[in-house]
Amino acid sequence: MDTKTAKAYRFKLGLHHLWEIKNVEVARKYFDKWHYWRIHSNIKEITTLAKMIKMNSHGIIESIKQYP
Repeated sequence: MDTKTAKAYRFKLGLHHLWEIKNVEVARKYFDKWHYWRIHSNIKEITTLAKMIKMNSHGIIESIKQYP
C-alpha cells in the first residue's frame, strides 16, 4: 500500500475519533496530539488541511459540548 495513502487514511480515522470523545478537556488534548502528528506528516496536503482545521479548532471543540 502506498505510504501517503495509508497516512491520509489514518488522518481521517484520527479526526473521526475526535467526535467520539465526550469530555471537552480530553478532546482538546487529543486534538492537540492529532494536530502535532498531522503537521509533521511530511505530506503537503495533509499539513495544509491540518492547519486549516487548527484555525477552526475552537469551534470544533466547542461543538462537542453540544452533544451528550
